[in-house]
Amino acid sequence: MQQFWAARSPIAPAVEEESGYFSVTLRKLDLSLDTSDEDFLIIKEITPAVSKWNKSLPEHPIQVFDRLIEVNGTRARDALEKAMHSSSEATLRFQRPQQRTVVLKQPGKLGVLANYVPARSLKPWIDTIARGAVDDWNKASPQQAIQEHDRIVCVNGVSEPAEEMLLELARQRKSSLRLTCLHYAGPRGSHDAHDSASSRSRSRSRRRRR
Repeated sequence: MQQFWAARSPIAPAVEEESGYFSVTLRKLDLSLDTSDEDFLIIKEITPAVSKWNKSLPEHPIQVFDRLIEVNGTRARDALEKAMHSSSEATLRFQRPQQRTVVLKQPGKLGVLANYVPARSLKPWIDTIARGAVDDWNKASPQQAIQEHDRIVCVNGVSEPAEEMLLELARQRKSSLRLTCLHYAGPRGSHDAHDSASSRSRSRSRRRRR
């Protein structure tokens, strides 16, 4: 668990943005983050400090799987170290994912490269989408498309453990495959574009392909 900052009370209400983005300004906060997907920093668990924030402003809670994008206007991963040692207030920009369920035709190639880091990842995520059933779904249903970095939370009714989900994803079948993901949608800011490009260029710890 990576922790940053000690907790104090919030000093400003959350500011809602479009497409699941929102910002909160806090004096100090400790965060438990899933950092296994390179530049996609995800809230891993609700720490006592986050719980305190949520109780103080229940209409704008920070939730597990929220993605931390920026700290004080700077890409989150680059700004966290500096913010750890600062006593100044911090403005955090998050993105809340949308749950999407896709039904993929089988048999056939899924065209998905999934990744998971044991003991670090909340759930597997989509590393790469190539030609196959997922790409076909995205083209046919763009409003319900899934994409790289989306978290896989259920595969044909299997939601845990992650290893079983990956096995189910790779299993040969004659019927359709039902895949539920947390999708990080919406207009992509400059930091989003940078994160996506940089994380795709890095090697991954553990991969499963179909």
